[in-house]
Parts: sequence; C-alpha cells; structure tokens
Amino acid sequence: MIVFNYLLHFLRNSMPRLWLFVTLCFCAVAAQAGVYQCKTADGRVEYRDTPCKKGAQQLYQKDKNPPTARTKVTRSQEYKPLIGQWCNFATSLSLTGSKDLNHPAQWLFGATQLEVKTSALQIIADFTQDGDRLTVEDPRLGNYHLVMQGSDGMVMKGDYGYYFFRRGQCAP
Repeated sequence: MIVFNYLLHFLRNSMPRLWLFVTLCFCAVAAQAGVYQCKTADGRVEYRDTPCKKGAQQLYQKDKNPPTARTKVTRSQEYKPLIGQWCNFATSLSLTGSKDLNHPAQWLFGATQLEVKTSALQIIADFTQDGDRLTVEDPRLGNYHLVMQGSDGMVMKGDYGYYFFRRGQCAP
C-alpha cells in the first residue's frame, strides 16, 4: 500500500512536468521539419513542409537535417600581395561589434617577412600569402584570413578576432 501511495503521489506531481517534457520534445521534432517555398503556376507563393507540387517552381528549400560540412562562400574579390606599411588601428571580437582602438600596431609587410611593432613588443617573422590566407611562422601572431581588402584599408580575421587596418603609419 505504501508503494502504491508513493507511486500515486509521484504520478500526480510528475505528470504535468512529464507532459510538458513530451510536448517540448514533440515541438523540437516538428521544428526540424523541412521548409519549402513554392511558386504555383498561377503566381502564388506558398510555404510547405513537403517538396513543391509538380508544375510549381521551388524558390527555397531548408532541409530538416543540417549540412554535415560548412558551406564555403566564394568571393569574387582578388587579393593583392600585402606589401608596405599598414596600421592595425582597431580590433574587435566580431566584424560589426565594438572596436578597441587602444592598442594600435604597426605592420610592415615585405615580400616574405612581416614586422609587427606595438608599444610593448616587436616581432619579425616569415609569412606566406596564398590569396586571402596569411600563414605566419611565429605562433605569437597566429594566422589570418583576409575578409576585405581595398587600396587604403583591409580587415583580417585572426585567431583572436578581427583586425582593422589602414594603409600607412599609425599616428604617434
């Protein structure tokens, strides 16, 4: 009898939580369903959880299973060799986030050698540039990926965030 009372008490107190859990699991499974945006023959746009009907143009498809590998975005920009002086005037954890302007660094790119000067240190290291990739031989600097490059400015993504540059010397 004690076991029965305990079981009854457990079910009474746990059932709302159990139903909530089951409902949330069901919603999570439903949220994983594919989404299809279809344009019908008469020009209407409809959203479906199944592929578009025959004769309808499929405008968009979001698969229910995420891709196994990241999709690479191909940029049409051609990256030029980084030769000359560049002032790393700002850094940020994200491309559009707030920028730290307190620690400028002077970067001098040669054909195969890079010199980085800050108020605290100076590093000279060999580097190679392959399109938008910079591989630096000194682990203190890390490796970089050119996000954007113009004649007077560039943005690189490094191991510790984003680095914003303008051509020339940093102001003293």
